[in-house]
Amino acid sequence: MLDTMPEVAGGRAATSWRRLRADPYAALRRVGDECRSRGNESSTAAATISDGFLLLWVEQGLGPEPTVEGYPAEQANDAVSRAASQVRASGDYAAVRGFDIFGVMAGAASAVASIGAELLLGPDASDDQHVQVASALGVKLNLLEWAAVAVVVLDNVLGEGQVPALVGLMATDALRRARRELMSTGILGIADILLYQRNGHAIRRYVTGALRRARATETHLQAAGQSEGRVVALGNSLGGIILADTLAGSAGGDCDAFVTMGSQPGALKVLGALGKAASARAFEPWINIYDPRDFMGFKVTGLWPDATRLEDVEVDLGRGFPHSHGKSYYEPGSPAIRVMLERLGPLAVDQAARGH
Repeated sequence: MLDTMPEVAGGRAATSWRRLRADPYAALRRVGDECRSRGNESSTAAATISDGFLLLWVEQGLGPEPTVEGYPAEQANDAVSRAASQVRASGDYAAVRGFDIFGVMAGAASAVASIGAELLLGPDASDDQHVQVASALGVKLNLLEWAAVAVVVLDNVLGEGQVPALVGLMATDALRRARRELMSTGILGIADILLYQRNGHAIRRYVTGALRRARATETHLQAAGQSEGRVVALGNSLGGIILADTLAGSAGGDCDAFVTMGSQPGALKVLGALGKAASARAFEPWINIYDPRDFMGFKVTGLWPDATRLEDVEVDLGRGFPHSHGKSYYEPGSPAIRVMLERLGPLAVDQAARGH
């Protein structure tokens, strides 16, 4: 199942990449043939997860660590985005999207990597050149662990039992390889998200009250000449999800600017797991700060087409994952804090001009 997507450039993998160059969708079709021969049924939940991750590739390209040796990040990301759009619109993908989630995701990643390499290199490149670039893209597109995490989130959103037990078993097998690291960062973080989803109304009510009190305090201090009167809502990781949901309601009137650091509203928006109000309309202005080495921080620009004041700002925290996630953003001397203060300065002028 997991060998649907070759990960290295040598040996059998090189042969696989050469075959995929001639037929990028071969791996996807093989997954569908195997599933149908075993009598597997198509799952709406599995299709939703696959569609979500292909859309992430369309919107965000390679995401974390976007560079491919020899190519500017923007060029590599553009190639992956265009390739993902082709795969998402293909009949071969449509025919298998609801089956074995990990096999489909691996097959889709293989197709994206192969087509992306062709777009980067052009049709005249040698097979050896194609193998090198396709394998590099393939490794960066290997988001099987994230697909497993999405299974957990989606099961909670759709209700227990909607995601087939077989998918849960495959998710567990994929996660087991990195149990310690994922338990300390990924899974416990997802547990926080699930806790929030079960108690979301009470949590948002508490945050709404805190914003209202902050507004009253700042208004009083402004009248005394001791404050600019602004309220800035800052959310790190899960805090960004909670605030995105909260600010989409009436609490938005008690906030002047929204800042997220290493957060996941963008990913949940694509996966359909963000609140309905927040999915429909983003609070503005919104400054989203992320480190490409933080695999739990996602971009937000482009996901709300009507929003005009959303900004993604990349920073380098100087740490590898999982240490690049969480408190590293707001420790003393953090570049994320410096960037936030720089961005909030112009916002103050803008708000004054609008009478805020």
